[in-house]
Amino acid sequence: MIGKRFTILTLVLLSLVSGASAQEQADSLSAKQVFFGKHQKYLTDNGGVWTATDPNYQPDVQYSAKEHEVTFSKGIHGEHLKFVMKSNLNDVGWITNMDGYYLWHPEKEQIIYHALSVGGLISNGSLRKVSAEGQVLLMEILTYEGKEMIYKDTETIIDENTMLNKSYELDSEGQWTLKGEYKWQRKQ
Repeated sequence: MIGKRFTILTLVLLSLVSGASAQEQADSLSAKQVFFGKHQKYLTDNGGVWTATDPNYQPDVQYSAKEHEVTFSKGIHGEHLKFVMKSNLNDVGWITNMDGYYLWHPEKEQIIYHALSVGGLISNGSLRKVSAEGQVLLMEILTYEGKEMIYKDTETIIDENTMLNKSYELDSEGQWTLKGEYKWQRKQ
């Protein structure tokens, strides 16, 4: 299983760093303009705070999250978008559990993603598709214990104050398994 998982991980990572065709380069530049234009404005408008209830909430589990809040803000230049996520946990209250950023990488000609989470999770990836309707993020997650996982997040803009996020994990058979679905509402 580890060998097969390593092979899948290697193939995915090679696809992330391989050279791009002229059309792919044009598409990535267009993605850059859409993401750091329309999407950045969409995510940061009205203070940039979004909330979602956790569909996996378990009232009897000590650290189960009732809801989440993410705040997006512009970074130090126009091609840098930061975020901080907080979660409301049973018996604890609100904690900051993740922060990260999206950034245009001029050499790779991609929008890259990096995040750190409580418990030592490190997430690295890139946006693989960006359109006016949303985006697809492909990322590798490394746990503090050294376990590697491949995730895909899709974000779909529903309306000016609502977006839908679906998170999938790549299993040992090379299939995407839905791990979570969140409906984010802009906090007014």
